[in-house]
Amino acid sequence: MSELREFFDERKGEVEQFFSFLEHIEADENYNSNIIILKSQAILMLYNLIEGTVNKGIEYIFDTIGDEALKHNQISSEIRVMWLRYFKLHLDDNGQNIETLQNIEKLLNDIVEINISQFRKNNSSYFSSGTLDSVSIKKILKKFSIECTFFEYQLKFIKEDRNFLAHGEKSFTEVSQNKTLPSLIEDKNKVIAFLDKYVEVIEAYINNEKYKI
Repeated sequence: MSELREFFDERKGEVEQFFSFLEHIEADENYNSNIIILKSQAILMLYNLIEGTVNKGIEYIFDTIGDEALKHNQISSEIRVMWLRYFKLHLDDNGQNIETLQNIEKLLNDIVEINISQFRKNNSSYFSSGTLDSVSIKKILKKFSIECTFFEYQLKFIKEDRNFLAHGEKSFTEVSQNKTLPSLIEDKNKVIAFLDKYVEVIEAYINNEKYKI
């Protein structure tokens, strides 16, 4: 089992446990005033599952490249572009031009090491303020030439509700007052099915060594 799959299964298990808890207490009168707030908490957990799994998938790719100690002439053209941007940002802190013979030689000979934090900085439009949904995830995968043939529109609504909560635009009660537990369970199942496919395509990318030339 890949480390990505282990991560996904662990986080998915936490979400499943929380939803089981919601099902258990929904009929309990003692929780009537709290169940709506807990439903909003479930939405936050679903978005965290999305963001955490997407981040872990990208990190898994970069960690694999680093573990194999691959260099510039051994990686795919897509990864080379990322490495060039990453390398340039590291050398350009003082506004200096990297196009010197010494720096170009270092670029070509260094082991390729890109981390998820730098990737997020270079692609901030996909990651800032809760922007992950099917469309943005598809664009991220495209950067690796990973084909994304699956889509789940419900991710967009979960993202929007998460942002209402995170930015204080709506209260926990407002976000979930009209949501039923069966509808939330359906949303949860759709998110998990989408992310399961995401994990599958990342694992296939790694297993087939698509990150290499």
